Amino acid sequence: MLTKPALGLIIDEDKVKEVAMEGINWSNPSWKNYDGTKAEW
Repeated sequence: MLTKPALGLIIDEDKVKEVAMEGINWSNPSWKNYDGTKAEW
């Protein structure tokens, strides 16, 4: 049973801010089909 409003997740906001400062350079993966054409999600 939940004791607080929300989805039951507790987010460590300080950790989120710390990781955000790392400047992660993320991009979508580049997948290809067997014939070499690009595949999307």
